[in-house]
Amino acid sequence: MNPSPAMKDFKLTAALTEGRLLFRFEGRLEARNARILWEECVPWIERHPGVPVRAELSGVEYLDGAALAVLLAIENRVRNSGADLILEHAPPRTAALLDLVDREALIEAALPTRSRRVSLVERLGAAGIRLYRDLSFQVSFVGELALVMLHSLRHPFRIRWKDTINHMERVGVDALPIVALIAFLVGLVMGFQGSMSLRQYGVGVLLAQLIALVMVEEMGPLLTAILVAGRSGSAFASEIGTMKVSEELDALTTMGMVPLAFVVIPKLIATAVVMPFLTLFADLVGIVGGMIVGVTMLNVSFGGYMRETVSILEISHLVHGSAKSVIFAFLIAGIGCMRGFQTEGGAEGVGRQTTSAVVSGIFLVVLANALYRIVLQSWSM
Repeated sequence: MNPSPAMKDFKLTAALTEGRLLFRFEGRLEARNARILWEECVPWIERHPGVPVRAELSGVEYLDGAALAVLLAIENRVRNSGADLILEHAPPRTAALLDLVDREALIEAALPTRSRRVSLVERLGAAGIRLYRDLSFQVSFVGELALVMLHSLRHPFRIRWKDTINHMERVGVDALPIVALIAFLVGLVMGFQGSMSLRQYGVGVLLAQLIALVMVEEMGPLLTAILVAGRSGSAFASEIGTMKVSEELDALTTMGMVPLAFVVIPKLIATAVVMPFLTLFADLVGIVGGMIVGVTMLNVSFGGYMRETVSILEISHLVHGSAKSVIFAFLIAGIGCMRGFQTEGGAEGVGRQTTSAVVSGIFLVVLANALYRIVLQSWSM
């Protein structure tokens, strides 16, 4: 039997007896002695491959996590050589620590392998499957939402009006500063661009008509919808997504409530109600921004600018702008809530679906704006 050099209250003796290796550990097996534990045991195992090993732990006074990890690594090395290692006669505290580890489930980590290159066909196939699943979920969500909306219209007293009013404040009132700023700057930019062109032809007074028509029919609803998609659409997705991953939606279903009616309907109604007013506000601020350019750069009087603005605008222009804003509202709130219900995978999934809600909302708004203009133009012809 060959004793190892004692090191800081630790002693290891090893011997080959009766066709098996015997390791006897004494003293404190801890982090500062883990290295000598490994360096003394491994050579014996390598010199006697395939020989069973018995580890005597009766003399162990203390065992910490680092030394336990070394013991498990030694056991794994013995198994790889085709033999077994038996840990026996462990004191109660040491045995309790060993029982906490599922040693059978521990394997050496495999070396990192080179990831297989995915072909173009596989990527296209995976994208097609994701698109199919997304479209299937959208159809199911829209159908269920339509049924819940019809039921809510038939039973308006069941709508959570208090939450609806709170959402109206968050979507509408809280968005006024950013809507005013963006609309004012857009009005200024359009005024500058338009004034440089119209001044060449001596018809600078027409700047009022240009800005009024563009803001009321196109830029006002579109800008407002994009801002609401960025603010409220993302908020809806993150709120519902957090409820999904924390199983709050499952709790609502367990209590007999319909999650769409409880969560989505107040957001949908609030967005549809406040969007036309936000759009009118953006129209007014954008016209004011253009008026500042017209009065200062084109020497158009304030009264003349206002007369030209009022003369070109008709009720139909305001109706079209408001109608588009309501359509945009349903798209923004619907896609935001839908992405929230699609959330999976914890915080990362919430972030992913929040981003998707903003991107999808803006895309649908721009697409709906183009389709609305095409349909309106075809109808007028």
